[in-house]
Amino acid sequence: MEKKIAALPVGARARIVSDLHVGHGRFSDIFGDKDALFASFVDDTIRVADTLILAGDVFELWQCPAQEARVAHPAFFGALERAAVNLRVLFIPGNHDAVQNFPVHGVEVVDEIRLAPDVRLVHGDEFDLFYRSMVSNRGLPRIVVAFHNFLEQTLGVYLRWPVRDHNSLINRAVIRAQYPYGVWKEI
Repeated sequence: MEKKIAALPVGARARIVSDLHVGHGRFSDIFGDKDALFASFVDDTIRVADTLILAGDVFELWQCPAQEARVAHPAFFGALERAAVNLRVLFIPGNHDAVQNFPVHGVEVVDEIRLAPDVRLVHGDEFDLFYRSMVSNRGLPRIVVAFHNFLEQTLGVYLRWPVRDHNSLINRAVIRAQYPYGVWKEI
């Protein structure tokens, strides 16, 4: 399948946000009660920019479907709808999103964004061997994700894989071998 790539025109003014993890609205919803803060961010973005980039993990769809998140966070979705009317909104799905049809009309779903001729923006889970091969919603059976969320809700605790276990020397070496150019670049 061919990648869908968007490009920002020269002089574009964009704001980028990622890893919001908007979920079901209960205790383990990482986004919590930040709806008003996000709405303020969007309103400010409408005033100062022409593009809003959602760089992955906007939703916590391992936790619930987008419709459940919409019910739990109406102010968040209202802000996204205002953004889609007033700005170009680009969405790069992350490993927690697993959506190809964004739940707000007018949002472009893309695989990557060219910020400049030699600068690309991706969510980044593609660089992590653990998530790319095992944890991504594209590869992990839905039943395991549902069981994980059931355990979190039942036990009342977060069950997250420790960063130290997947940010290993082997993982970093393989990424460096696959992507020998510098991952970071100032614009």
